[in-house]
Parts: sequence; structure tokens; C-alpha cells
Amino acid sequence: MIEVVIDFDELQKDRRYIDEWHDYCPKEIEHKLYSYLSEKLSLPLRIGPDAFADFFWFLRFKEWKDYSEEEWEQYKDKDEWESYSEYIEEKEENSRYGLKNKQGVRDDLKLIFLNFNAFKKKYSDLAKQLLSVIKFTLSETAKYPDNDDLLDIQIEIRS
Repeated sequence: MIEVVIDFDELQKDRRYIDEWHDYCPKEIEHKLYSYLSEKLSLPLRIGPDAFADFFWFLRFKEWKDYSEEEWEQYKDKDEWESYSEYIEEKEENSRYGLKNKQGVRDDLKLIFLNFNAFKKKYSDLAKQLLSVIKFTLSETAKYPDNDDLLDIQIEIRS
């Protein structure tokens, strides 16, 4: 299990976030929240809940299996890829995101929220929105037919 400390006092500070597409210094608290989470969770920089949720689901799934082209043929009807090369391209992009354990693969995740209660008092709606995004992602991914691919995500509040 990978543990990640999310310090809600730290995320409120002004700082610059840089990824391959953005160089951004958010001023609004919502943008600071999702930029900080994106960075801490090794996701592309996102500033809003919907965009963040689009990538947060990566943390819920194991990385895609390495199928040969022959093996992939048996799965192509149930998956959405038009060709094996499209599958490989998407697999490579998918593998770039999310935290990795010592073996270099995604693992179960424990998010440790520090100073969350004070943040929640100050930004009640935003705190509820964040918990809603996480809850929605966990419930939607639980509907995925292959539960062997799901990773556990836990939240521990320490404040």
C-alpha cells in the first residue's frame, strides 16, 4: 500500500505547478486544491473537480496487462480499441499516471488528510465537493466487471 500525505494547510499556499502542458500558479482555492492533489498523486495538472475526476480513476485500477497482439485479439471485441497499436498507445499513456510502488506499478492507496477539519470549516462546500468526487469515482469504478483490476483507496483523516 502506498501512503500519501495530503496537507490541507500546505495546499492553500501560493506555489507554481508545472507539468508537460502547464506552468500555473493558481489563486483560487479550488484550483489550488486540485492542482496540489494532481501533483501529489502524479496525475496531469487539473484545476477543477470534473477534470480531476477524469484522471483520479486511474488510481483505482491496476495498470493494463501486457498483451501480445495475438492475446489481444481475444479481448478486442469487448474493449474499445480499433487496433492493437491503439491499445498499445493508450496503455503507454495510462501507465504514465498515478503513484508507483517499489516494483514500479500502481498499488493500493491510502490518502492521509492532514488539517482537513480546519479546511472543511473554512471551505465547507469545497471539502464536500472533494469527498463527493472521491466517493463517486470509487462507486463508479466498483461497477467495473473485472474486480481483479481494482485497487483499494482508503482515506484517513488526521486532524
